[in-house]
Amino acid sequence: SRTAVQIDDFDVSEARVEMVQASKTGSGRTIKAEDMELAPVDNLGDVIALQAGVSISGGELHFRGGRSNEVVYTIDGMSVSDAVDGGSALTVDMDAVEYTDVKTGGFTAEYGNAQSGIINITTKSGGRDYHGKFELITDHAVTDVNSSNSDQLKFNIGGPVFTPWISSLRDKFTFFANVAGSWTDGRFKDYFYSDPVAEIEGLVEPENFTYSNPNEARDDFFGFDLGNRNYNDYNANVKLKYQINAAQKLTIAVRGDRSKYKSFAYGWKYALEHYNAGETFQHQIAGTYDHTFNPQMNLKIKASYYSKQITQGPDGISRDQFFIKTMTNDEFITNDDYLHADNQSNNIIGVDYLTSE
Repeated sequence: SRTAVQIDDFDVSEARVEMVQASKTGSGRTIKAEDMELAPVDNLGDVIALQAGVSISGGELHFRGGRSNEVVYTIDGMSVSDAVDGGSALTVDMDAVEYTDVKTGGFTAEYGNAQSGIINITTKSGGRDYHGKFELITDHAVTDVNSSNSDQLKFNIGGPVFTPWISSLRDKFTFFANVAGSWTDGRFKDYFYSDPVAEIEGLVEPENFTYSNPNEARDDFFGFDLGNRNYNDYNANVKLKYQINAAQKLTIAVRGDRSKYKSFAYGWKYALEHYNAGETFQHQIAGTYDHTFNPQMNLKIKASYYSKQITQGPDGISRDQFFIKTMTNDEFITNDDYLHADNQSNNIIGVDYLTSE
C-alpha cells in the first residue's frame, strides 16, 4: 500500500557553469603542484608534454607543431629563454614549482616574442610555518644489475625569516630554498672503460701504454660513487618574499643550474679521454615589486639578470691545442695562425684535434 513519508526541509541552490569565459582570450592550462606530484613522470618538461597541443622530441618541447626555439620560457614572469637560439630554459626542480602556466595560443599583451607557446613557471614561497623535504632516489640500492648507476638527491625547506625579538615578521618575511642533484653513468657505463689489447685481435701492447679509466677519480661511499659521473646535473633556488601589506609585496630570487656530461660513441671507444664533453652553467637574479590597487588595476615592477654559458669540445684539450689541416700544402697550422691567415677558410677539409705533443 502507498503511504506518505514526511521528510525534513531542504534548500535548492542553483549552480551555473560558465561554458565560455568572455574575458579569456588565450588557450592553455594551469598545472598546480599537487597535479605535478600525481603525474607519472619525474621532471617538469615531461609534465608539460602531457598537455594538449604539446609534444616532446629529443628532450625539446614543441607547441602545436612549432619549433623548439619558438617557445618562450619565463620564471616568475621573467624571461630565461636562450638569447642565442631560444632554446630550453633554466632548470627548476619540480619541488620548487607552485604552478605552471602552459599557454598554447592567443597570448595577452603581457607576453611577447612567442611564436608557438609560452611556459611561465611560478616558484614556491615560504609560509608562517617551517616545512621541508628530503628525497633520495637510486637504481642500485639492492643490485646494480642492468642499472645506470643513477642517483638523485633533493632537499628543500621553507618558512618564516624571523628572530625571537622580531616575531612580528613571521607572517610577512618568508623564504623557500631547494637544491637538487642528479648523477648517472647511463646505459653505456660498462663501455667507458676498455682494454684495446685484449679486445682487438693481433694488437700488441705498445711500450708505456696507459689505459684510460674514467672512474679513477671516484671514491666509494657505502656503495655510492663520490665525484663526477658521465652525466651530472645540479640546480638550486632561493626565494625571499616580504609582504609589505595586503596590497604590496616584494620578492627577490636567486637560482641557477649546472650540467656536466661526457659522451660515448663506439667509434671513439678507445679514445674517450679526448671525446666530446660539455658543460652548461646558468643563473638568474630577479626582483619583483607588486602593488594591487583594485581587482582591475595593479602595478608590477620587475628586474632580472640572466646568464648562460656553454662549453663543448674534445675532453682534456684546450682551444690553444687545436690544429687545422689545409688542402694546399697538407701542413698543420695552429688555431691562432689560422685566425690571422688570409683566404684560408676555403681550403679547410677537416679539423684534427691533437695534443701539443
